[in-house]
Amino acid sequence: MANNLHRILKFATAGILILLLLIATLTFYFSVLDVITRLFDYRYSSIVEAGFALSVIAVSWILLKQIVRMEE
Repeated sequence: MANNLHRILKFATAGILILLLLIATLTFYFSVLDVITRLFDYRYSSIVEAGFALSVIAVSWILLKQIVRMEE
C-alpha cells in the first residue's frame, strides 16, 4: 500500500513538473519571438522567426529520439 502511494506521488510530482516546464518553455518561446521582432528589421523578422522555430523543432526532435532510444 505504501509503495503504491509512493509511486502515485512520484508520478503526480513528475506530472506537475512537466506542466510547469511546458508553461516555462512556451513563455520563453514567445518572449524570444518578441525579442526577434524588436531586434530585427520588419523585413527580416519573419525569416529569423522561422529559423528559430525550425531550430526548436530540430532540438525537440533530437531529444525525443534520445528519449525513445532510452526506453527501448
